[in-house]
Amino acid sequence: MAGRIAPGLVDCEQKRLTFLGNNPNVYYYVQDLDECHFFHYGGSKGNENNFKTQQECEAKCLKDKLKSPCHQPLDLGRGMGVILRYAYSQELDECRFFQYRGDGGNENNFNTKRECEARCVITRSPWSQLVVEPTEDTSFLKKQAPHRT
Repeated sequence: MAGRIAPGLVDCEQKRLTFLGNNPNVYYYVQDLDECHFFHYGGSKGNENNFKTQQECEAKCLKDKLKSPCHQPLDLGRGMGVILRYAYSQELDECRFFQYRGDGGNENNFNTKRECEARCVITRSPWSQLVVEPTEDTSFLKKQAPHRT
């Protein structure tokens, strides 16, 4: 059984295979760099080293999980700044708003919720496409009193 992997398991150490086809772009694990990279997968004659998202690839293959910003804890940073940012919460599988202090911190620090979700969120709901940035006018979200006639 040498050279084979059990069904349902991923072999992150297999080389990237690219073949012609119309399948979407995917990610594969680069063992020498301990990183996940983007490539166009043709969709046939590939192997288990291809993932729909960078997050899925990093979760299954990275040896040093803290290389991925999605696996790093929230770090407000140092300083007196108040900069509106988003960080990924692994426990909730969602991007949460926080106030970055302006210096230091780590890579789990995204300018927008959309950027954070594109990189880190695994599950998607119909509501995940609704993004309201904190700098936008949100007064339209206030509940209206019922109209009486």
